[in-house]
Order: sequence, then structure tokens, then C-alpha cells
Amino acid sequence: MMHSGDSSGLDFEINLAPIIDCLTVLITFTLISASFLSVTLLDAGVAAPQAQTENSVPPKVNLVVELQPNGEIEIRSTGQESKTLRLAPRDGVWDQAGFSAQLKAFKGRWPDINQVTVTAEKTVEYLNIVKMMESARQTFPAVLLGEF
Repeated sequence: MMHSGDSSGLDFEINLAPIIDCLTVLITFTLISASFLSVTLLDAGVAAPQAQTENSVPPKVNLVVELQPNGEIEIRSTGQESKTLRLAPRDGVWDQAGFSAQLKAFKGRWPDINQVTVTAEKTVEYLNIVKMMESARQTFPAVLLGEF
């Protein structure tokens, strides 16, 4: 039998307060936990488009450049050529000309290597990191930012 006009059994309200409380807690937790994550490698380079091969092999040599707060540059290669080179600062700043010359010499020995990773101590100013990345980008199309 149908009840005409009696719809009191179907009227209800959703209490949104507990849902909003849960979302507030979830957002707070997400923001707090995100601050503990650290990026260890950031691809900051704009590499020229290349055809990807299915059997991608790792590079024979990895090149890492570390910038020191005192102006010293440490260039480390690992893999088939393991070598560490330190460039002293010139006039209290990084020796960009010597840095570029060393990278070009490395590229001459290993022409198939197309990337370099730049790392720096936490006290090195970002502007100086960008300048050194631009110097490296003249020789290597892919410049990666490493741990900071």
C-alpha cells in the first residue's frame, strides 16, 4: 500500500562535520610528511630529443661535479674511467674557464657521454650553481642536479 503525501521516512541530512574533520587531518598529515621527503636528483636539463632504444644501456662513465663553498670544483668520473680532479678557485670564485676546458677534454675522451650531474654543498648560493650548470650545458646537453 502506498503512502501518499507522507515522505517523513525519506528525509535525512548528511552531517558534514566529521567528513571535513577527516579531510583536515589528512591534508595536515600530507603536508607534514611531504616536508620530510627530499629530492635526490632533479633533471634540470633540457636535453635534445633523442630516439629511445629498447635496450637502453647505462653510460660507460658517470661524471659528477661538486661545487664547494670555498670556490673549489671537484670533478669525479666513475665507471670505466675513475678519476677525481680538483680545480682551485680563481680570484676567490669558481674557475669557469678551467671547468669548461676540463669538461671539453672529458667529452673528447668519451664523446658518447651526454650528461653530467652537478651537486653542491648546502651553503653554495643557487645563482652560482646555475652559472656552473650553464657552463656545463655548453659541453653536455643534459645537466642534472644532484643531492643538496
